[in-house]
Amino acid sequence: MKVAVLISVSGRIEEALECISGVYRQSDSLAGEGKYSIDIFLNDDTGEEGFSEMVSAKFPDVRTVRSPERLFSCRGLRLAWQEAAVRDYDFYLWLDPCLSLCEGAFGTLLENSNFLRHEAIIAGSVSLAGGGLIHGGRTRSGKLIRPDAVIPVPCTFFDGNLVLVPRHAFNLLGPVDAEFQQELGFWDYGIRAVRAGISRVISPGILATSTQAPGVPSWQDSSLSFKERYRSLRSPEGRPFGQQFTYDIRSRGLLFAIWGFIKLNLRTIFALKRK
Repeated sequence: MKVAVLISVSGRIEEALECISGVYRQSDSLAGEGKYSIDIFLNDDTGEEGFSEMVSAKFPDVRTVRSPERLFSCRGLRLAWQEAAVRDYDFYLWLDPCLSLCEGAFGTLLENSNFLRHEAIIAGSVSLAGGGLIHGGRTRSGKLIRPDAVIPVPCTFFDGNLVLVPRHAFNLLGPVDAEFQQELGFWDYGIRAVRAGISRVISPGILATSTQAPGVPSWQDSSLSFKERYRSLRSPEGRPFGQQFTYDIRSRGLLFAIWGFIKLNLRTIFALKRK
């Protein structure tokens, strides 16, 4: 069975290169079983000259694509996904290039997919290097769900850091929606899966670690002026109103979207202190 690993790199180049090395280590550990083959599709969203060439020189088997404009994480992943989909893979695996994969992470995802007849989208949980869950599957209200040590746990939607999408789900949903630039597109994929009746679960255990702890976003940072916070809110790295409104309507309906718009502005006005 063929697995396409989808990566979009926008910065932190050294970490991205180490992540690709980690993918090959996962691939090597699966090679002996003879069940899976793994290919990597990478979108170069760095805007830096020479990065694609560096990847090709170090990892000649990586299929690299590059957009003429900055795409950000969701649209960048979509571009790599579209390139991979032409070759009709059995699985598409989203991978944040800032993660350090735990030993056997891919094997765990694939084993659980087999258990679930390759019909469920499976999210992998990510912790900080020093402990503490930071990414994975979430409840409908957005709360992170701690994975079980042994069995898959249901979730409503999921972050886009480490997610296995089988062909069954892709055939029904297609790739992530080009409407979204950042994580809203990953959460939206979970909402679309709910409506399509596709199961969503969290793989057992912690499958990756990260050195990046989520903090107070710039649009909520009280050390910045209101003008700076508002500019950050409307930027691709923030919560662009149009994209947020679309997501809220899809997930909860029009009234929730209107309230969400008001709440977003209030959270920007009454900002938090950066931790």
